[in-house]
Amino acid sequence: MICPASRNNVVGIKTTSGLVARDNVIVTKMRGSIGPFAKTIRDAAIALSVMAGKSPEDPTSQEIPFESIPDYEKACRLADFRSIRLAIPQNAFQNPFVQSMNLSAIKKDFEIVISSFRAHGATIIDDANYSSYDRINGPSAPQQYVGPAEYKSDMAHYFRGLEINPFNIQNIEDTISCTKSIPAEDYPSRDISYWDTVRKAEDVLSEKVVAGIKEMRYLGGAAGIDQVLDASGADATILPSIICADVPGLVGYPIITVPMGFSPSDTPVTLSERGNLVWDGPNIP
Repeated sequence: MICPASRNNVVGIKTTSGLVARDNVIVTKMRGSIGPFAKTIRDAAIALSVMAGKSPEDPTSQEIPFESIPDYEKACRLADFRSIRLAIPQNAFQNPFVQSMNLSAIKKDFEIVISSFRAHGATIIDDANYSSYDRINGPSAPQQYVGPAEYKSDMAHYFRGLEINPFNIQNIEDTISCTKSIPAEDYPSRDISYWDTVRKAEDVLSEKVVAGIKEMRYLGGAAGIDQVLDASGADATILPSIICADVPGLVGYPIITVPMGFSPSDTPVTLSERGNLVWDGPNIP
């Protein structure tokens, strides 16, 4: 949700997991979510009021704490920033995912945003760091094996629910086989490397994965977002979209992204791992 919205320069709301039911969607059910893209916050809020709700097909949606979905548009009003506290986990800028990008330009635009908040009276808490960040980005981090295990289970569940399934795909093995055998899938140029990782994953109910899920909830919650908010007394954290999603994503917490700017015209072109797609370059959101 957040990265696509950011890269396309639109508003995106990554909802709390389960606020929008995930029927027939391949997504990690513990922490994955669905939400709206829109040109404005107000439009996204209107869409969210329609999309949100419980479903018998998504057990997590049954945990929604209210019987009727709020009118989120009513929250789109001018606020008194003097009562708002925002925390910046500065060590999120160490995210290895973005080190090849023009991080200095991102920081420069981010500081303009922060200066605007300060000018309107908001309290900004700098260096409200995640104590779990090194572990989250370590080579043996639990999401490295929990994510593939979740996808393996969720994909099988998705295929079982299909009424029309012309290739009779039932699991990740069938998905890989069809991808390799159907010319239109453009294999091996479009490879199956991550799917192969999913294929080899342990059962989602295995002792290792269950323990990994528990650790992820701790890293993202008690040692992550919850810790930062509690220690700083902040109402929310604020970060550039490209580095904001990894910690709250471990526990299915909500994120809102809005456009911030574009990379400078002199930004060097950086190609993706495939080598034929631009990862970073001039005038990219």
